[in-house]
Amino acid sequence: MDKLFLKDKYRLPDSIKVQLIKSKEGGYTVILPEYSGLVTYAEDVVELISVVNDAVLTYFEVPSKEAKKINFLYVPDPVEFHRLQQGSEVKKKKENNPIVTKFVTYSPAYSYG
Repeated sequence: MDKLFLKDKYRLPDSIKVQLIKSKEGGYTVILPEYSGLVTYAEDVVELISVVNDAVLTYFEVPSKEAKKINFLYVPDPVEFHRLQQGSEVKKKKENNPIVTKFVTYSPAYSYG
């Protein structure tokens, strides 16, 4: 099974929009606005990738075993992710104004898992 087969089989999008709202206590409320009711939470930007992938795969009813078998992931744009890690985007945005980032599909050639 390859990435294209999995995407076609479950009608997965090539990319997804993710809105992040930084909470006062730390962490992020994660909203995927293109999918009704898809809201989750991440403690930090590192956990964000796993939380977004879990939410999307659950929403599209993709068995995690199939996705893991081919290392299928959604990852944020590297420049935007670096900005989030540095906190620069969070400081510029007001609390009620979500940070919007784009995640794209990615399948690494090798897995060290």
